Amino acid sequence: MRAILAALVLAVVPMTAMAKPIIYECKLKDVASTGYWIAEDIVISHDVEAGTATVIDYMVQDAYGHPVDAKITAKTAKRTTFQWRVSGHNTRNRRIDLQSRATIYSDGSVTVVTKPLNYYD
Repeated sequence: MRAILAALVLAVVPMTAMAKPIIYECKLKDVASTGYWIAEDIVISHDVEAGTATVIDYMVQDAYGHPVDAKITAKTAKRTTFQWRVSGHNTRNRRIDLQSRATIYSDGSVTVVTKPLNYYD
């Protein structure tokens, strides 16, 4: 079964410095309605010069213990979209396989969509 879950941002706080990655600290609201498939706190590090990004949230932390690489799938003046996948076993040895996408808009809002790719009981 495939499901698509979305949450809107309460606040996206970009923190910038010269020649350093842009850090987006996304604080999402109403994640309980998604069954917690989407984390309340997502941190995205975007190195504009290198064209790379990493993401960490509680599912990534639980599965890997460190940020994962994210693919930049769209970049315009109005939005930047990052995509990442969490696949493996979490600390409770439960199988997870999720694909997530975060779109950060120039007005500071964000939309996050997470899709379970497989269901493991």
